[in-house]
Amino acid sequence: MTVLSETERAIRRSARSKGAVGKNAIVPRVIPYLTDKTKAILDFGCGKDMIHVKALREQGFNVEGFDFSIPNSYVDYVRGKKYDVVYLSNVLNVQPSEQMLSELITTISLCIKPNSLVVANYPYKPRYLGWDTNEMLEWLEGKFKMVGKLDKEFAGKNIIWVMKL
Repeated sequence: MTVLSETERAIRRSARSKGAVGKNAIVPRVIPYLTDKTKAILDFGCGKDMIHVKALREQGFNVEGFDFSIPNSYVDYVRGKKYDVVYLSNVLNVQPSEQMLSELITTISLCIKPNSLVVANYPYKPRYLGWDTNEMLEWLEGKFKMVGKLDKEFAGKNIIWVMKL
């Protein structure tokens, strides 16, 4: 019997083959409004199929994907390159502990250029920590120097934050 770590269990529960993927995913749809095609973009938590990476590449964007489920992607993407934009589609909400959420932000800080954007949604479900929107916003404001929320024109009913470390 294989014993899975907390991280591995969270990854399997939140794989991007389910939920809002492809044309229904809001975060990848707003990226073209927030940056241009010359910027280096990272889809952090892209899922093993890299659906949104491929879709943005087809539009001409310079985007790469990172996911813990992809062997060696940590070394290849996070440690070796700095990005202008990092986006997290259905990533904040699936962190199973505050410690893992902190580790996520630390990891992102290693792969982003100064004053670059971090774009993240906060779906209503699942929310493994059980935090409501205000609790997550307060936590993010303690970690980032700037946190703004996209208006309904871009986000619809969704909660999408644009942040700077």
